[in-house]
Amino acid sequence: MSEALISVENLAVNFAGRGRMFGPPPAPVKAVNDVSFSIQPGRTFGLVGESGSGKSTVARAILQLVDIHAGTIRLEGEDVTRVARRDELRFRKRVQAVLQDPFSSLNQVHQTGTIIGDGITRHKGTKGSERDNEVRRLLDEVGLSGDYLARYPYEMSGGQRQRISIARALGVGPKLIIADEATSALDVSIQSQVINLLQDIQKEDGVAFLFIAHDLEVVSHISHDVGVMYLGYLVERGDADSVYEQPAHPYTEMLLSSIPVPNPAEQAVRRQLRKAFIDGEPPSPANLPKGCPFANRCPVAMDICTEEMPDITPAHDGGAVRCHLHTSGPELGGGSVVDFIKSQARRTADAS
Repeated sequence: MSEALISVENLAVNFAGRGRMFGPPPAPVKAVNDVSFSIQPGRTFGLVGESGSGKSTVARAILQLVDIHAGTIRLEGEDVTRVARRDELRFRKRVQAVLQDPFSSLNQVHQTGTIIGDGITRHKGTKGSERDNEVRRLLDEVGLSGDYLARYPYEMSGGQRQRISIARALGVGPKLIIADEATSALDVSIQSQVINLLQDIQKEDGVAFLFIAHDLEVVSHISHDVGVMYLGYLVERGDADSVYEQPAHPYTEMLLSSIPVPNPAEQAVRRQLRKAFIDGEPPSPANLPKGCPFANRCPVAMDICTEEMPDITPAHDGGAVRCHLHTSGPELGGGSVVDFIKSQARRTADAS
């Protein structure tokens, strides 16, 4: 395995809480807690979790858009945890973003040629006809013709606008593109086209992706490696196929149980799995419990889960998991945590 393109180590991001004017100072909101992962050159790391899990805050921290409370971010071995203003342009050339809403992320008063071309001029100094030719090449790479040079964002569909966003990011020659919910605002058929486009670009240009979404099936399809976030913590990390087919954390299984499958028997099991998880809201990030934050929703929680926060421990196939069941459950080691939950669900499904 080659040296990591980017390494995130023990990242923590806090936000100021809201309090009353004359009351005690509010507790900080712990949006990201002790998150660590790395991305190899030319590979995709998928970050998945429910809304409010902290995955977009991780992206904003890497992009230098929020202050970091603790931890380190290294890009090609260089510490970029807090990029100095004089080095910002060099950093932006290496790390670009494609955001959820291409309509709001594109300047509506500029034509496509300007939207893509300005970044090329700023980072590469390319101007005039040479710049126009480069814009046309990028449009062709994302599946659009040169006719789009003079179009405004409001004259295009959502999928076309997202392709423009991708072309703009590619124009500066980045090493890493952060795609934060880049397909969630698109129709299913358009989602598939954009995902296939990202995979083709990766094969041709060797760019790495941090792909963020709430749909584990989509993430596992495009990613080489996957991280699962819950309430600011990375609760599971590993090879995409392993996480999808043999998850090691109960929360990962909860996400999987919500994905429809064509097999009626398997769908019945998944319905029972969904019922196994306890209804309830996640704890407040401003008032985290001292134990595992998933304990109040976990069907196999033990006493220790409400008392101590689990450490990251090795899981199968080289992955890692933050769950007491892998260290304190006498008969629940390895990947059998989910097997136990599934066996319970199958018995209930058969009985009904």
